[in-house]
Amino acid sequence: MYTVTTLWCLQLLTYLYTASATPLDLLINNASYLAGWQIAAVASNLFPNPCHENQSFYANWARIGLNTEILETVICGRQGCNIDNDYANQFAHFFRYISAIFTQQIIYVFENIENEFEFLCYKLDPRALVNLTGTTDTRTAVCNAIGVDNPRWTPLGNGQPPTSEFNYEVANASALLAWEILGGVTDASEIRNLCENFGSFTTLLLPAGLQPHAIEPVLCNQVAESTLAPSWEVQSAITTLSSIIFAIQVYNVNQNDYWKQFICEGYKEDNFINLSQDVMAAVGLDSVMVFPEIAARCMADNVGTYYVG
Repeated sequence: MYTVTTLWCLQLLTYLYTASATPLDLLINNASYLAGWQIAAVASNLFPNPCHENQSFYANWARIGLNTEILETVICGRQGCNIDNDYANQFAHFFRYISAIFTQQIIYVFENIENEFEFLCYKLDPRALVNLTGTTDTRTAVCNAIGVDNPRWTPLGNGQPPTSEFNYEVANASALLAWEILGGVTDASEIRNLCENFGSFTTLLLPAGLQPHAIEPVLCNQVAESTLAPSWEVQSAITTLSSIIFAIQVYNVNQNDYWKQFICEGYKEDNFINLSQDVMAAVGLDSVMVFPEIAARCMADNVGTYYVG
């Protein structure tokens, strides 16, 4: 059990890509840290007395696959430190874990590419990474793996994903957090007051970069129905939304035609040649969701399927 004797804002280290743990364990740890920081920032009032490890919400989160030790460490340690009074620190941690998750996913999904780390080091656009994940940590990780400490090259073009893609990413990330919050709730009555006063909740969500219109239906439909989604449904929603987010990120991480040709190679035959389908589940993704999202973008952009590296 963790105790807090003074009001302070906890600093934590991140789990980054490493070969010392299973891909899924690392993914769960990073996702749990991100969820913990986000819940502490905007929804801590839904989970009172978080320093008592026997609270039902920890058992609930365990059932949807999150690491409850990490959640307890963060939510307990950050009592009183929400988005209003610890803005910069919150966002630094949001971005750290978003980047760590994407780093792990992209490394595994492209594991069959020859000279993978060198390829990604040259192709990942730092400007797009900042837009999509908040940092350039992913590029730093793959470049460091080949002995490049501070890459100075940047792909041609403006590097900025379309605003519509960024907004779609944020909407799905917001819905993902809503499902994680819902996963900790034991009874629909626990979120009734929040839904009846959703305007007040919005004042925390917006500064945290989240979209209230994506969160409200997930949480408040449960209140309207006076029942909660079972844990398997919460897990399924989390996997679906995580897969959509990854598809948005990996397609838009470089805005040049050669990257999109590389990503889209084989999509018309429903066979993404350069993406490893077999490992997606190991990093929290479902190819059944990832591939259609990418294919829709390939089609909309009229991307050819012939790639020259």
